[in-house]
Amino acid sequence: MYDHLGGYGIRVFPFVRLTICLLLACTLWNHFAWNWYGMHNSSKAAVTHSPILSFYYTIITMTTLGFGDFTPTTSHGMLAASCQSLFGIVWLGLLVSIIIKRVSK
Repeated sequence: MYDHLGGYGIRVFPFVRLTICLLLACTLWNHFAWNWYGMHNSSKAAVTHSPILSFYYTIITMTTLGFGDFTPTTSHGMLAASCQSLFGIVWLGLLVSIIIKRVSK
């Protein structure tokens, strides 16, 4: 899987395409499932969604920063956030391995 997605750290474009597709898919999913997640802000008030907030939440979740300003309150939302965090960890691992392989050449 790594050689197909990352190109052994030599080709960057397959990883860039993977990143764009993953971010776009997760952002769209978060946008359309925002109310299903029961998203609340840090003061426990319901948050109306927008594409910008969906993208922001996707980036914060996938990079595992987790500022805590938006929190899912339903089990579906928590499961989706957990899966996105796991995707983010795998993505960061691929990114680090590509950078190390490019630097070590």
